[in-house]
Amino acid sequence: MREAGLHLHYQGIGASWQNDQLRILRIRHEVLNGQEREQVEALDNTNGDDAAPLGDTSAEPRSPGNNPSRMGNWPLNLTLAGRYYRFALGREGRISGRNVQEIVITPLDEARYGRRVWIDKESRLPLKHELISPDGRILEQFVFAELTVLDAPLSADQAAANDSPPLMGHVPVQQAIDTLTWRLENVPKGYRIVAYARHNAPNNSVIEHLLLSDGFSPISVYIEEALRAFPNDGRLRHFGAMHVFSRQAGEYRITVMAEAPAATVTQIAQGVRRGEP
Repeated sequence: MREAGLHLHYQGIGASWQNDQLRILRIRHEVLNGQEREQVEALDNTNGDDAAPLGDTSAEPRSPGNNPSRMGNWPLNLTLAGRYYRFALGREGRISGRNVQEIVITPLDEARYGRRVWIDKESRLPLKHELISPDGRILEQFVFAELTVLDAPLSADQAAANDSPPLMGHVPVQQAIDTLTWRLENVPKGYRIVAYARHNAPNNSVIEHLLLSDGFSPISVYIEEALRAFPNDGRLRHFGAMHVFSRQAGEYRITVMAEAPAATVTQIAQGVRRGEP
């Protein structure tokens, strides 16, 4: 499934239910020069504008409610994930006229969410995705109503004219994990740092980004120089299944955000300390 997302070009119409809102989306995904590009437009915008772009999957801190969990951009390590999730084949069926296989992913503790994914047997693209809370509630859903797999990107000839979809996320300056000057003292079992990068914020400050993963579910930790606390610091916020917790730590602001249970996000944020990892 992940390999399909990294190499295939496709476009389609889908429905996303997130944060108690149903949105109809047009999605265009291409891979140009080895880089994923994706454009998402809302077709049911009620603000009086035409199809409103929802933007790319930026790694910068922002309102996560604009980024529905469509295709599952997860840092997969199934050897590690197998210790914390149970993977099972579900039922076969049809979605958007395509034969699909359901995959049921059940967490073995309450520190992470479960998922159900319906994968197209031919292309291996996920056509439907559900995010499941520890008590079995469906938190988010996405399903393709129409999907066309393309032989070549639509924008291959127009890339020079900036007609291609935006890059999926920024291209941060990657750092060696052993150069990190922060440590995480209270991370739930299974999560570990898999990437460390530095971003330049619009105000010229530097944002350090730590990506954690249990082999399947990602958690982002952002550390930014900030001389004052913000009104939301110390208060848990949520956007559908996404939880965000920020706190002031001296001259730095720590923000943790993830599609993970509230207790997991808060626990990690409270355990970030200055010092060698």
